[in-house]
Amino acid sequence: MRKEPPGATLIIGDFRTVCGSCWAPASPEDTHHTRVPGGSLLHPCRLRFTAMRHADGRGKEDLLRALRPDLPIADH
Repeated sequence: MRKEPPGATLIIGDFRTVCGSCWAPASPEDTHHTRVPGGSLLHPCRLRFTAMRHADGRGKEDLLRALRPDLPIADH
């Protein structure tokens, strides 16, 4: 039986999105962290995004669902 690799949380902020696993910048539309936008010298961890949350905490669930209806919202 093939074991699924661990997933990462996509942390979406008002001006920046990062991967919750490696903390490198991420693109909110990507399914896996395979690229780092913005010319950063950091490297992506290549994990699949399995959940998302807003960087500022709760209260932005509608925004998150509009951006990525395919991902569940993670607990903080």
